[in-house]
Amino acid sequence: MSYLINDNKTLRKYVPNTLKAVAGELSLFDKIQYHLLQAEQWQVRSKHAQSGSW
Repeated sequence: MSYLINDNKTLRKYVPNTLKAVAGELSLFDKIQYHLLQAEQWQVRSKHAQSGSW
């Protein structure tokens, strides 16, 4: 499955004005990856539910 946001570079493109991670710190993408995937899966499920095809 292809995700809308695959890496930190793409995320920073859509979420500007964020601080860069310092050495040893997780990137913003790594910090919120779980939540991004959950939101994307919810969107896909909602779209299928509205169209009537589960």
